[in-house]
Amino acid sequence: MTPEFILTNDSEQLVGHDGPVVLLVSKRMVKSRNIAFALNALMTLTESAEMVRRFHGKLHFVVSGYEKDHRELPQIPEVRRYFAAIAQEWPHWLWFLARECEQIGLLLMMLMDVQLMQQGGGQAGYVIDPGAMKRVLFDLFDRENIMLEALGISEAEISAACDSAMADLEGMH
Repeated sequence: MTPEFILTNDSEQLVGHDGPVVLLVSKRMVKSRNIAFALNALMTLTESAEMVRRFHGKLHFVVSGYEKDHRELPQIPEVRRYFAAIAQEWPHWLWFLARECEQIGLLLMMLMDVQLMQQGGGQAGYVIDPGAMKRVLFDLFDRENIMLEALGISEAEISAACDSAMADLEGMH
């Protein structure tokens, strides 16, 4: 397996790479509300149909600097605002995010208002408004599909990606 690659805004560095890619977001980036670097790095994935196909389902995101914060990422307002700002400009998360590692669910929780619910035994869960989830999903899918169709990605490929994203959400614990 090809090792993971930290995304940069230089698509030339992705030449020959076909393994997982990681968008590394630091606390400093979040606090400054500067989405330019992250947005430029993500845009490298959408430069061509070949890139779009090659990196389908291979994107991971990591937010660093909050390890000592007792809150989960969906509970941190500045993290939520940061990812909402990126999603406003780059709605292609559902095509690119890796499956079977809860990346899609985490992103969606950061794009919606969620309520933390304490359960027995110290476990916590989230109360999610199904209507809000549907609105966020439809918005992302609708805006993403414009790019995919413009690049000549087939309806079958788009449908399969949609199905796999939804299946990934169903598998969340």
